[in-house]
Order: sequence, then C-alpha cells, then structure tokens
Amino acid sequence: MNDLIITNARLIDGTGSQPRDNVTITVRGGRIEAVRAGGEQTDGEGADVIDVGGRTLLPGLINAHCHVTMNAGADPFAYTKNTSLPTLLLHSLKRCQQMLEAGITTARDLGGYEYVEMALRDAFAAGDWPG
Repeated sequence: MNDLIITNARLIDGTGSQPRDNVTITVRGGRIEAVRAGGEQTDGEGADVIDVGGRTLLPGLINAHCHVTMNAGADPFAYTKNTSLPTLLLHSLKRCQQMLEAGITTARDLGGYEYVEMALRDAFAAGDWPG
C-alpha cells in the first residue's frame, strides 16, 4: 500500500471542533499520520498525492442498527426466508458495499439469517473483500 497525501481538503475531525479548510493529510500504512494546515507537503516522497479540491473529509459513519440480510420491501422476513442462501449472500454483500460507499465504516447487524452476516464479517476481517 502506497503512502497517500491528501491536499486541499476541508476536514471535519469528529471532535466537535469547527471544520478546518485547506488541510493536508498524510496517510502511511493505512493510518493517518499527520494533519497540517495549508498546502504543506514536507514529506511523502513516492507517495500518491490527491488534491480533493476543497471537498470535505470526515471520519467514517456508524450504522448502529442494520439487518444486511433483509431488504426494504413490504415483508423483509419473507424475502429472507424465500431467497436461496447464495443469492441472499450476494444481495447482503451488495448492501454492505453500498453502506461502505456511502461512508459507513462500522455497522452493527442486529440479526441476520443462517449466519450470512457472520460470514461477511469474517470475509471483511480477513481482507477477502473490502468492508
């Protein structure tokens, strides 16, 4: 994994502080190493540099109550029971991917079906799939 330098960002750090404009964030080994004011870029030789054009960065969001094996239809329980496990797994994986793309980096599933949600959890933890 290459180091990453993100420039020209508006940062909401999740502490309750006011957003900070025009910051530079250095990421090494997948972890934030430094947050600097302005366009300072003092280190990072060989790093990938992304100018985000003033877009906002914020910590990952948390979904504290979800059911990835259920759909949003009129009867999610019937959908879950009447869908084959391979299809249910693929649909659940798609829901997890949609949550991640929406900025949710932590999700607490409060009940699934046939341990599909546990299989997904284990695949994410093993790095087999982004999650």
